Amino acid sequence: MNVKIDSHNTLDSSQCQLEEIGKAQFSKCVFESMILPPTLKKIAPFAFQDCSSLKVLDFSQCTQLEEIGIGAFFGCSNIESIIFPPALKKIGEFAFDNCSSLKTLDFSRCQLEEIGKAQFSKCVFESMILPPTLKKINPCTFQDCTSLKDLDFSQCTQLVKIGACAFLNCNSLKTLDFNQCTQLEEIGISAFSGCSNIESIILPPALKKIGELAFEKCSSLKTLDFSQCTQLGEIDPNLFGDCDVRTIVLPPK
Repeated sequence: MNVKIDSHNTLDSSQCQLEEIGKAQFSKCVFESMILPPTLKKIAPFAFQDCSSLKVLDFSQCTQLEEIGIGAFFGCSNIESIIFPPALKKIGEFAFDNCSSLKTLDFSRCQLEEIGKAQFSKCVFESMILPPTLKKINPCTFQDCTSLKDLDFSQCTQLVKIGACAFLNCNSLKTLDFNQCTQLEEIGISAFSGCSNIESIILPPALKKIGELAFEKCSSLKTLDFSQCTQLGEIDPNLFGDCDVRTIVLPPK
């Protein structure tokens, strides 16, 4: 394997025919950037765990990369930006957990159908672009991302489920518009609990279930629009605990 670290502290494997980077292969290394080969298809679990000097991840040349494994970049606390490849279909649990310098997330070029558990927990990015192929956001995926301000679901026409605690304590969010999420059926327990700056929520027509405490402690919430939710069976009395909702629009009978 022809891998080298150059004078600019860059891991260069561009001349390799690598298809997979093995488990924990570069864990705790100190290079600041990487050049990965176009042949790469998979990054195994914990491959770059705790590489705390790594600042930029550019997968744009990795046109065959389909999977990033569990905890692959866990604890890479200086990563500021990630460019994801178009073929990416799966990101494992905790893959970018505690990447506390990450500024923005753009999945728009990916083929992702699912975002794994606690994948970006405690990151500090302010905006996120989700892919149109997304079907499921797993539990705790973006929990405690307290700087997240802009969350755009407008392209998520295939999204079916948002898991428990998925956006727990994302207290910089101000609006939630699921109007284009025409297949969204379930919002999990405490999914948006503690999002204390959310002021309005527009819920989608296919919604069938909202978990307990899903919007608990959304203390700035003023308006709730259920007008399209003709399939929603019942509304849990604890759904909006500690909220100050002033306007509720219910669906027709």
